[in-house]
Order: sequence, then C-alpha cells, then structure tokens
Amino acid sequence: WNDYCLTDLAAGWEGFGFSRDGGETWKNSLVPGYPQDGSIEGRRSPLFGDHTDAGDPIAAFDNAGRLYVGGISFNREGAINGDVFVATYGAQDQPNGYPVDYLRTRVVGKGTPSRNFQGIFQDKPMLEVDRTGGPDDGNVYVCWSRFTAFGQNKIYFSRSTDHGQTFSRPVPLTTPGSVGSVQGCDIAVEADGDVYVTYRTFATGSKGDGLAFNRSTDGGASFTDARLIRNITEYFPSASGQRDCGDGDYLCPPSEFVFHRVPLEPRVTSDQSGDLPGVYLTFNQVRPGSIEPSESTYSSAGSGRVGQSLIYVVRTTNNGRDWSRPRAVNPRPRGHQFFSDIDAFRGEVAVVWQDRRTAAMCDELK
Repeated sequence: WNDYCLTDLAAGWEGFGFSRDGGETWKNSLVPGYPQDGSIEGRRSPLFGDHTDAGDPIAAFDNAGRLYVGGISFNREGAINGDVFVATYGAQDQPNGYPVDYLRTRVVGKGTPSRNFQGIFQDKPMLEVDRTGGPDDGNVYVCWSRFTAFGQNKIYFSRSTDHGQTFSRPVPLTTPGSVGSVQGCDIAVEADGDVYVTYRTFATGSKGDGLAFNRSTDGGASFTDARLIRNITEYFPSASGQRDCGDGDYLCPPSEFVFHRVPLEPRVTSDQSGDLPGVYLTFNQVRPGSIEPSESTYSSAGSGRVGQSLIYVVRTTNNGRDWSRPRAVNPRPRGHQFFSDIDAFRGEVAVVWQDRRTAAMCDELK
C-alpha cells in the first residue's frame, strides 16, 4: 500500500504486509530502500539515496512461493527520476523469524532526473507471473506507461526469466501512430502461456477513446502489433477543465462541485489453470442511452454532456481475433461504477469495483 508513516505527505513509501494465518494477524513493514532505511539490504537497494517516494504497489506469486512486489519510485522535488522497480521475496522465512525473505530490488524502467515531471516519467505499472506449469513457468512480466508528452505516451514491457535477478531491456509495445495516446496497462497469461498486455487508448487526431492489446506467443520475447479491441465512450468527470475538484487549493471555480479523479485503466485476466478458456477484460464506460446535455460547467461523457458509468466485461476465446460485445456486470438504474478489477481461477471469474448506487453525484444532479 501507499504508506505515509515516515512523514506527513512529504515522503511516502510503499508499505508491505504479510500474514501466515489467513489474515488474522499481519506483519507490517516497508519495501526496503526508503530514505531512513538503516539495514544493509535496504542500503544496497538501487532506490536508496536517490528516491524519496515509492508507491503504486503491484504483486504476484510464482508457483514456488516467491513473491514479486513492484511499483514506482521517485522524488517529489528536485531530480524527479520516476523509475519502475520490482522487489523479490523468497519463499522461506528469514533466520530472524520474519515471515518473508527479502532478496533484492531491481529497477526495470528508468526515468530521467528532470524537474517538475518533465522528461521521461515511468508510471502506472502492472505485474504478472506465469503459473501455468508450462515452458515459461516462473517468468515475471512487467508493463507500464512511459510519459514524455501528451499524445506521445507509450506502453513499455520487460520480463525476467531468472526469478527477478535480471530483467530484459524495456521495449515499447505501442507507437503514437498505431493506436494513439495510451496508458494504464495490465497483463494476463493464458493457460497455454500466451501473454496479453491491454491498455486504454485516448482520442488524438483520428484515433478515438478505446481499449487495445498486444499478444505474445513466446513468453514475452516478442509481441504482435497493437490491435484495437473496441472504442468506448469514456466516463471522464471534469469541471472547468479540471478532472478532480474539492475545496481550498483544489477548488475549480466557478464550479462548486466536489468529485474525485476516476481511474481510467482496464483490467485483464485469464484462468491459468485452464479450467476456463479465454481472456477477460473489465472496464468502465458511459452506459449507452444515458447521455444527456449538461446544465452546468460539469461534464462526464464528453464536452457539455453527462452520463452514467457502468462496469463491463468483454472476452476473447480465439487469441484476440474477436472480442465479445460488452456485458454490464451489474446494471443499475442510478449511481456510478468505476475502478474495476478482475481475476479468473479454477473455472470462475470474479469482478470487483467501486460503486455509488446509494449516493447522489454531480451527473445525476447536473
């Protein structure tokens, strides 16, 4: 989790907790390498000394019980950096009794030491591990968004074939001319070992808002070109040009609205056990038929329009050649749904999301 125990907002780090009794009790700590870390292992971390903050936690196990924990690490002031990292934890307890053995941290995608978030900033990472039992079992896959300028964002990918000791040179999966501006990737591994990287596309030039993917049939060594899954009408709350509004310094005059920033990333999964075929993608979009003109400076379904956001799922069972029509997971007559996630295992799919069915929001009040 994002943890601000070190200081009040000035230097947050990535918290790490572990339970060995089904969640009854937890051992809480931080990923090594934080500014005050006095341990030998922490000071050997490539994050120590050059990074003041870490967050956006991601994690996955392999079949041997090793745990891979990643995120981004950067500085809020000065040389920003903005790196993607992966820390590896062994399956055995440490000699001191701590219920997880930290082994190492590796920087997977490196940013540039620019200021004010200019230059290259690596962000929004995701991580998955091959647990299929096949030839690529144990491979660690990482993707992220590489920000340089609006409309020039790319999705990058790297893999480890030696349990997180080394990672391949990052490669771009998209170009501005292929599917437009992109961000918010996720990774799924099919039971046959195929790797899918999915992400959002944004309207730029002739390109519309949508969902896209790349597929690998060789354990992440190479990928197909980016392909569009479908276009969507994005749910994007904004007022007076701001995507999140509050009070004080966060007021969006002349609007009196208060609303949060809605995540835009789709999430993808596949049942690595093989009991359920296909790849499943969840996302939120404006429900068709719900769009109305806005009567204020607030909009959520494009300029001057508002609409209801619902969670949908699409799937492919033929290696991405075709994707199903979107199915609303839990259609409701009111409220909004967003920030969904999805997982598949042993023949079942689970979808979770944030829901406002019991609360009025700016869209309904217009």
